[in-house]
Amino acid sequence: RPEYHIFDRDVEPPAVPDKQHVVDEINQRNGCKACFTNKREIENYLHTDAIKAVRAEVDITFGDFDDVPALVAEAVHNASESQTAWGDLEDKKKGKKMSQAKIWLNAQAAAAMTPELLFASDPAGEIRAWFAEINEVLNH
Repeated sequence: RPEYHIFDRDVEPPAVPDKQHVVDEINQRNGCKACFTNKREIENYLHTDAIKAVRAEVDITFGDFDDVPALVAEAVHNASESQTAWGDLEDKKKGKKMSQAKIWLNAQAAAAMTPELLFASDPAGEIRAWFAEINEVLNH
């Protein structure tokens, strides 16, 4: 059965991603392909306009290797009526807020992406290349 896997890079090049051995193993299997994102994680491909379309209070900018879920969770928290500063929250509470941010980023913000926003956030065409490779893997 053909497989295509996309792993978050998590570390900025030239550092080797932790899961390099997994990608190498998958790429040895017949009909299978695995790769890493060129950015930190999949959320780094979202456009800030798509994020703001879902959560107007989240007005952030970020680079290719910034922790987008953490930045978003902090922005949502800071916009709330909480009396506790982000920096004073327990790590477990921050982690829960980041997990919640990842959920809506990958569902709602991703759904708000348009072709124009995709071209702006991924000018190198990496995501379009993944789809072309997926098509190739499935048709062999």
